[in-house]
Amino acid sequence: MSELGAFRWPLLARFTQRDRGERELPPCRTWLRREGFWKPQSTLPHQRSPKASPTVNMFAPSSAELDSKKATLVCLMGGFYPGSVTVTWKADGATVSEGVETTKPSKQTDNKYMASSYLTLTPAQWKAKNSYTCQVTHDGKVFEKSVSPSECS
Repeated sequence: MSELGAFRWPLLARFTQRDRGERELPPCRTWLRREGFWKPQSTLPHQRSPKASPTVNMFAPSSAELDSKKATLVCLMGGFYPGSVTVTWKADGATVSEGVETTKPSKQTDNKYMASSYLTLTPAQWKAKNSYTCQVTHDGKVFEKSVSPSECS
């Protein structure tokens, strides 16, 4: 649920129609101000940052890692707002769920978010497929990056 999704607009309107000279803010306004959504000159909530799509980068396993009998694919997502993403890994178009670890988005200094996702395979699994894709869904839009073992040999 979004931060504002919990509110019912008629309830919010009741609080925002009070006298501007009132010293003590209603609980609703206090929360909105503390969370950065309410500005004193306004009667409607404002988002802290404009929506921003993620920048997605994907990295194949290094040859040194493959020599150590591991193969980790890395998907980095940065610069997105709001701070919620869904990551899906695919191998030759089929969804992969085993060996996936995705971090919780963390806020950057610019109030945008970043996250990372990892797909851990064996070198044999890595070489057995034609392509691997990191699919990131943010705010209803899909962003993809792919890498092929053949590009990395």
